[in-house]
Amino acid sequence: MQLSASMDHLVAGYRAFRGGRYRDEHERYVELARSGQKPQTLVIACSDSRSDPAAIFDAKPGELFVIPTSPRSYRLWRSTAPITARVRRSRSPC
Repeated sequence: MQLSASMDHLVAGYRAFRGGRYRDEHERYVELARSGQKPQTLVIACSDSRSDPAAIFDAKPGELFVIPTSPRSYRLWRSTAPITARVRRSRSPC
C-alpha cells in the first residue's frame, strides 16, 4: 500500500470510529477521561499487528490494560519492574 493510500485508509478508519463506536460509547469515553482508567484485567500480549486483545476479548474501552511484548525477547524476570510501574501509574487494581 502506498503512503497516500495508507493515510486515506487511516483517515477513513478514524471517521468510521468517530461516527460509530465513539458515538455509541461517548459517555464511557467521557467517564474514562473524567475518572481515569482502572482496568480490572492485565493482558500481556504479543506485539503482532494481527492480534488485538481488545477485539479478541470483545473488551470495551478501559477494560483491559495491555502490555505488548515480543515473544523473542520476553523474559518474565526482566518485565516485572515495567509491569509493576505501569500498573501503579494507572492506579488499577489488576
